[in-house]
Amino acid sequence: MVATAVFLSLFALSEVGGLSSLISALPEVYSATQLSFVSDFYGWTAVAFVIGMPGVGLGNPRQPHLLNRFMAIEKDKDKKIAKLVGIG
Repeated sequence: MVATAVFLSLFALSEVGGLSSLISALPEVYSATQLSFVSDFYGWTAVAFVIGMPGVGLGNPRQPHLLNRFMAIEKDKDKKIAKLVGIG
């Protein structure tokens, strides 16, 4: 699955002419606000936005169905792997 994702990404990049061609074509399709890392947020709001974004991934283990999956793991080795996969 990972190999397919990598292959398709590289194939798509080669079809558009490489990474530099892709980056130079983005402003033709998207506005400056859409291409900005913090969008319409400025100052402290932008800082809070950037800091808050990891909360999406960190909130993942708090979902009941995922928590049950973590609780069902028996081996400590598997728990370490699941933590890396689940939290990222």
